[in-house]
Amino acid sequence: MTTTLSMPQESQIPGDRTAPKASLRLEWVYGYRAANCRSNIHLTENGELVYFSAAVAIVQSIEEKDHCRQRFFLGHDDDIISSCLHPDRKIVATGQIGKNAQICVWNTQGTMKLESLLQGHADGVGAINFSADGEKLASVGIDSNNTIKVWSWLRGKILATVAGHSERVFDICYFGDRVITCGVKHIRFWTLLGNTLEFKEGLFGKSEALTLLCIGTLGRSTTNESRTTNDDESLCFTGAINGDLIVWKKNKIDRIISGAHNSTIYSIDINSNGFLTSGKDGCVKEWTRDFAPTGQSTHVPSLINDSEEISVCSIASHNGYCVAGTRDCEIYGFHLNENNAPQLLVQGHHDSSLFALACHPKENIFVTGGEDCTLRFWNAERMSSITFFTTPYVPLSPPPAIRSIAFTSDGNQIAVGYENGYVEIYRTILKPHEEERVQPIHTMHDHAYRIQSLAFSPHDKYLAVGCNDGTLDIYDVKDQYKNLHFKNTSNSLSVTNMDWTDDEKYLLYTGENKQVFIAKMPSFENLSDKEKENIHNWSTFTSLRHKEVRGIWNKFAEKTDIVTIDGNEYSGVIAAGDEQGLIKLFRFPSEKRGAHFKKYVGHSSRIGNVCFLHDKSRLITIGTDDRTILQWNFLSETDSIALVDTRRLSTAATSFRLGTDDMMNADAVDGTIEDAQLLETAQQAGTYLDSDSEDSDSDLSGAEIDSDIEKEKQISYDRTLYREDYQKLKKTMKEKLPPGEKRKKQPDQGLTLDFVFGYRGYDCRDNVFSLKTGEIIYHVAALGIVLNAEQNVQRFYNCHTDDILCLAVSPDMSLVATGQIGRDPPVHVWDPIKMQTSSILKGQHYRGISALGFSRNGKWLASVGLDDYRTIVIWDWKKGEKLASQRGHNDKIFCLRWNPHDDDRFVTVGVKHIKFWTKAGGGMTSKQGVFGKAAGKQGKQNQMCVVFGKTVDSCITGGGDGHFMILNEADLTVVVTVEHRNQEVSDIKFSPDDRHLAVGTHDNFVDIYNVETQKRVGICKANSSYITHVDWDAKGKLIMTNSGAKEQLFYEAPRGTRITSIKTTDIEKMDWFTWTGVLGLVCEGVWPPATDVTDVNSTDLTKDKQILATGDDFGLVKLFEFPVKGKFAKFKRYTGHSAHVTRVRWTYDNSYLISIGGRDVAALVWKHERNTDVETVPTSQGKITVANVRTTPTNSKTTTTVTASTSVAPVRQEKGESDDSDNTDSEEEGYDSDVQHDRSMDYNARILIDPARTKSDKQANIRSSTATNKSIRAKVKPSQRKINEDVAIVKAALKSSIGLGFLSAVQENSTTNEALDHDQKPRGRIIDLELNHIHGYRSFDCRDNLFYLADNESIVYPAAGTCVVHHVSRGTQNFYKKHTDDIISMAVHNGGKHGNIVASGQIGENPTIHVWNAQTRETISVLSGKHKRGEFN
Repeated sequence: MTTTLSMPQESQIPGDRTAPKASLRLEWVYGYRAANCRSNIHLTENGELVYFSAAVAIVQSIEEKDHCRQRFFLGHDDDIISSCLHPDRKIVATGQIGKNAQICVWNTQGTMKLESLLQGHADGVGAINFSADGEKLASVGIDSNNTIKVWSWLRGKILATVAGHSERVFDICYFGDRVITCGVKHIRFWTLLGNTLEFKEGLFGKSEALTLLCIGTLGRSTTNESRTTNDDESLCFTGAINGDLIVWKKNKIDRIISGAHNSTIYSIDINSNGFLTSGKDGCVKEWTRDFAPTGQSTHVPSLINDSEEISVCSIASHNGYCVAGTRDCEIYGFHLNENNAPQLLVQGHHDSSLFALACHPKENIFVTGGEDCTLRFWNAERMSSITFFTTPYVPLSPPPAIRSIAFTSDGNQIAVGYENGYVEIYRTILKPHEEERVQPIHTMHDHAYRIQSLAFSPHDKYLAVGCNDGTLDIYDVKDQYKNLHFKNTSNSLSVTNMDWTDDEKYLLYTGENKQVFIAKMPSFENLSDKEKENIHNWSTFTSLRHKEVRGIWNKFAEKTDIVTIDGNEYSGVIAAGDEQGLIKLFRFPSEKRGAHFKKYVGHSSRIGNVCFLHDKSRLITIGTDDRTILQWNFLSETDSIALVDTRRLSTAATSFRLGTDDMMNADAVDGTIEDAQLLETAQQAGTYLDSDSEDSDSDLSGAEIDSDIEKEKQISYDRTLYREDYQKLKKTMKEKLPPGEKRKKQPDQGLTLDFVFGYRGYDCRDNVFSLKTGEIIYHVAALGIVLNAEQNVQRFYNCHTDDILCLAVSPDMSLVATGQIGRDPPVHVWDPIKMQTSSILKGQHYRGISALGFSRNGKWLASVGLDDYRTIVIWDWKKGEKLASQRGHNDKIFCLRWNPHDDDRFVTVGVKHIKFWTKAGGGMTSKQGVFGKAAGKQGKQNQMCVVFGKTVDSCITGGGDGHFMILNEADLTVVVTVEHRNQEVSDIKFSPDDRHLAVGTHDNFVDIYNVETQKRVGICKANSSYITHVDWDAKGKLIMTNSGAKEQLFYEAPRGTRITSIKTTDIEKMDWFTWTGVLGLVCEGVWPPATDVTDVNSTDLTKDKQILATGDDFGLVKLFEFPVKGKFAKFKRYTGHSAHVTRVRWTYDNSYLISIGGRDVAALVWKHERNTDVETVPTSQGKITVANVRTTPTNSKTTTTVTASTSVAPVRQEKGESDDSDNTDSEEEGYDSDVQHDRSMDYNARILIDPARTKSDKQANIRSSTATNKSIRAKVKPSQRKINEDVAIVKAALKSSIGLGFLSAVQENSTTNEALDHDQKPRGRIIDLELNHIHGYRSFDCRDNLFYLADNESIVYPAAGTCVVHHVSRGTQNFYKKHTDDIISMAVHNGGKHGNIVASGQIGENPTIHVWNAQTRETISVLSGKHKRGEFN
């Protein structure tokens, strides 16, 4: 078991503030949450055990006890307190506590995928349950209203929300389509009606109301037919606090099985033969479906308590095997109908808190202790308990909690400190034993205060004991633990940490206020601050005040949230635990404040202690209030970080533990990719993913600051006044006018927006798109602009009220989404052709919206806010519904891009971060990209944009530091961060078959990557200067490069072997896939006189190899005929850029040329005019002029006809047409039509374009709109004259208060026999009242609330809180009485198969709409939650 110590791994530079390269992997969880929980263990389809502890959900195999393994779900951020199993026995839902408590629905199979994230409860989720068909989920909160929610969990949508009860609700259960809840002296039966739950109270009858803790159901139904025929007759049953089983039929007690258990029944489990129950009496009992006991009863044991005190709070069974969880935080397993004793599967500490931890100095063993007063020894290699015993040796009442533990240097003895000031010294026991208590070899009781810390000196000469009152005692171990009576009057607070030097000459101890003292031995003299600086040979580093651990402290304040540390000098890391339950890794030493770190989740409370095992292979951490022990595998810097192929990941089984077989080295050309930190997925390794903390994102002091980013971060989007405030100001205008003065009338003339110059780009990106029509869409100010580049015509979307900040286009290019600034900024989705609004989304953002993105299918839209949390919201934009929302990041998000291969995933990038998001039901989960070693000394890099590769799992982000990154987005198992050399990337191109990527940099190299494997497969190394251009041949076998030294070199692809056999005369004859280079004989003529190699920046050749376009440092775009042989070739030049042109590129069909500028940050789109024919005539001055130009498109070619005239008419240059001219040497070149075209332009002329539609178009639209705008509801107007007369009579009767009862007496069809039948009824004791007739009709504040039904004989109307269905001829009435307040609106639907359907709305604080059947008076749906005061229409 003993292993040797590893050598130092991390680079030990005291001033290094970067996060360590070492990492942690969660290996095992010791513990099970039983406190305040019931029915929280499950058996999956595979027979695996599912339970939880702290914030970790655990899936543990139990088939072979000696080969158990655990896998973990770590999607929660606080204590899990409830869980349930899906009917397919593969999916589990877990609920947590917290201000915004969430429910995670996740798959126990494979990669532990989060299926849905449900958010909406406050305080916590007390109980959850799936419906029988598995499509719905019901949950109940632990808030003051015990709120019940019903979810469509796959969609993440809340179907209904209602207050459950004023008393605590303990359990919730689906019964067919209905929901049952029970709790303190109540049970309720709920029915989902519309978006509301209505309940029937369970009636206890003559029996006293009992507190019910669990519910069971038999014969669940899943169809509406079975619900109506069977559910009311089916049975459900509950476990009561007195041990009775109560069977319910409808909402009344059918029978009571008294004494089913001797005490409280906690849990019920349904199986194929019947059901199981468990309770406070420690028994598990089996029952038939007829509620008869089978006689099979299993008594569950306990390691700690006597059998009479055992409480079995949870049971689950599958295929004859049963597991039972006890209040002692233990889980046992046994086979039903067999007489085998239950076997212990899981154990942990119980009671309130866990405080003490110590690791054995020679073995991979550790010891823990807490308020349960047990000292437990654990084997870290076997992940099991060795032994335990109860302390202290002399029983005390109440027993004192264990507060601190320490081993001697040889590990043979262990000191235990207690809450009451006792210290006991025990011999270390590493074998199981039967005794409940073990006699100590020594006991000290010199204090009455808590023993806060213990520390043996390295050679066991001294034992230091720190107390809660600030005193410190030093004991001489060799002299029978003699007290040396050390006194320190400087400290009055609790002694929290103590560290000895290797030579035992000095002891460092820290007070609770972080004040540090160093005492000299054996004189007990406290050293001065100057003397403290000279001591470095510390044996341990547990004090937060060591100079070597200053990095854990806040950079600008004297504070830290870290409460415990263990400095690992050998491996160069500091393990730390904080107040929030996070485990953090820092570098060691870390002498500069505000150091970066890695963080890990799992605990849900303050960390009690952290400690490395003796060989530094593992880290042990304990949570104080979650009573959970986590064991982490420690992977040092030199350990092989697993690099798993994406395809292998998708099929590989989960490993029990990371090992050499699970790891593989990168097959890379150099160390760049080898050193990139590529991590296994969290679920694949059963652990939480490595991540640099978002809280440590501050810039490193040595990193260069991007001034543009800093400038943009300083922009304030807050407004003192918003446009919606104008209406409030408008109301005050009359008040401020002088008496008798009127406002001057408005002018008769007005303004119409005609053209907008400008584009918002200084704080925006990804906001220019080309539509299917060829039009360009962008934004400036509050306008969305659609530009016809050919005609230079703009159309405007003018529905925003403030500056538009972002723009996105749907995948089919048919819709545009724009987001703006505002107090409640909206997102507009609109049609760029019709310029009509399709949807407006608001209510979820504040200050502004910085980024938008459509999903692949176009159904969803994601938006990023400018609030402090950069909230991300996913919308179903057609319905206007929010599907999910989540905090985005602490700093600004620049870009959001949906994965084009997966509708559920997207990526956000921004200031020093990239995050990978997955939509999960009603929530989102994220994984932060790990920059790793590629970031170097610069730390995290600003990410400005992101695009996706060919597969669902890859994306590429670009930064401003000369490197690119290829990342696996699916699960971050392969995160390829390529630091592409040290200088900027100058050119990057894919091969013709997209199999390879060539990247040229200013480091003089061209690197070739395999796109599929994401590995570098070749390097072009022969260039002596920086790379300027890279091109592929048509077969993808050859690469041509240009360099700053005017070198034109050739390489074989993909290996990068240089080829020297190609002659310059052969280049023209070769078939090139692209030509963007500027060197060689074929480009000789592009160079102007007196220029160097940097003056022509970019070229691009058309697909037909005819025209070469260039961009240069003079801001000119030029066209040459290719090949451009000979010096100073003629050309056409085009102006428009104001600075050097950095790139020119033809579109795929050569119809347009795109050029981009450097400092002018402009992109110009030039239309390619082919085959221009010009007719010219001389003017009176002998000059050739162009009179008229007309361009007619013909297929892919364009014919231009020019008509000559001696008098030139003013012709306006077509909008978007290029300003082209020839070379300045006009005499040599002769006539050029483009020159004449420029000279003849009259820019005072205008071409009027009438974009208005014709009247016929308008009429057609009106007819179409009218035809489709049919009323959903319509009153039935009978044609019979008699019916019309009856209606008139009824209305007159109602308004005159005569009443419909009086009218019934004068009807010809009425008889006196019916009245006599009522009078002849026998008189007796009144048992109940039945509503017989209503005189009245609400009309004083209502309208359109009187309707005929489909039979044309009955009418329906409201009166008070009742809806009346009145048969006109018979004078009889029926009533709908489910409303709780006055009904003020009504509608009737009589069409189709849903005839006689009535909707009625009421008043109230939370008014409801009831949809009901007028014939049966049965409720179809109840709608609530969207109105206040009442429904008026």
